[in-house]
Amino acid sequence: MLMTMNLSREYTAILENAYDVSYEKIENEIGSIEFSMPLYDTKNAMIQALQYVELTDNEDEYIGLYRIMPSTIQKDKSNYTIKYTAMHVLGTLLDSVLFGYHELVNRTTTEVINYILGKQKTKHWVLKKCEFTRYFSYAWENENGLADALFSIPAAFDEDYIWQWNTQVYPFELSLVKPPTEPICRIQEGYNMEGFEIETDPNNLVNRVYPLGAGEGVNQLNINSVNKNVPYVEDAESIKKYGLIEYVWVDQRFTIAQALKDNALNMLKKWSIPKVSWKVKAADLIKLTDSPLDIDKLRQGTVVMINTNEYGSFNLRIKKESKSDVFGAPQELELELGNLKDDINTTMSDLGRKQQINETYSQGATNILNYSYQDNCEAAYPAEIEFYLDDDVFHVNTVELTFKTKRYRGYTKAVKGGGAKTIT
Repeated sequence: MLMTMNLSREYTAILENAYDVSYEKIENEIGSIEFSMPLYDTKNAMIQALQYVELTDNEDEYIGLYRIMPSTIQKDKSNYTIKYTAMHVLGTLLDSVLFGYHELVNRTTTEVINYILGKQKTKHWVLKKCEFTRYFSYAWENENGLADALFSIPAAFDEDYIWQWNTQVYPFELSLVKPPTEPICRIQEGYNMEGFEIETDPNNLVNRVYPLGAGEGVNQLNINSVNKNVPYVEDAESIKKYGLIEYVWVDQRFTIAQALKDNALNMLKKWSIPKVSWKVKAADLIKLTDSPLDIDKLRQGTVVMINTNEYGSFNLRIKKESKSDVFGAPQELELELGNLKDDINTTMSDLGRKQQINETYSQGATNILNYSYQDNCEAAYPAEIEFYLDDDVFHVNTVELTFKTKRYRGYTKAVKGGGAKTIT
């Protein structure tokens, strides 16, 4: 059932003539739905931009709550329709801005999330649960929307995470949790698998990492002191199999060499194998039987065991779930599956092979402001030394005064002259 709601979340209409209703749920992204309506259906008047639609399938499985975005009217000899697109209500976080400069230093993950959610002009979202406690520093300046700032908070974690939400209550509830690792459902050839496509991408493979932490130049933290004077860590097995592929990994958050090394080793486990992704067409059997089995429920965010004739059995997490016709073909399900651990894209831009991303915090360069001063002074005539800090300086680590003194000709008054006479 597809139902419209006003801004107060009160039901206003049932769209019983909606067709071609599709949806996409993507891990850690704002999902969407699309649907079409007959052009002359009177209930089109109830579908207003930025108001809500709620999608529940024929078996009363709740799909989600969405906001109407673009609509397209199509009219020709055989087509009299309006096509609507709606984005998940998580998009309401785009309605407020972070104006000015905002900096949080050494705060817990929970505190940072609550700070961002506290900037909502309308309090649509609250934090329900956060399973991470990290002490990072973050800074944002003039952000259009809160969603990007919110999603950037865990973006550089050295372990996987999943954003979850509950839109069946209000205020809506948001949670940041650790993803499951044990399979609870299955996809099997000859049972519920209708076809699959495997993509192996070695472009982001790295098997030797040079980690660098806080500081700059010769003063930048490295792992030499805790790694037998070797500046890198590597995966020998991956090097033997794929050849040597190096990467300089910089993370200014780290100030302890051992912590930097441990994190680099953890990252190396993810990066030293090619990224493997599966696209699977499966039958959603829980929509085809009167006695559905929980093991046949394939939903985004869960871990699935895949059983194939050629490739054996293994576990992958469902990263994306979509249906192209919720009411007309509810059993047709498309899934995208990925490694249980993220690849190097957690710290590499998708658009650049070696481009470092730095979304979670702003990092200024270390600068030394040096002022020279020289003057004569004594007890009766002290020297006044002034120093200046620019208005755009946010952190002052130290202010140091060094000086050296030497003797000089003192401040003395000349003997009063007695006058002179000149005869010419």
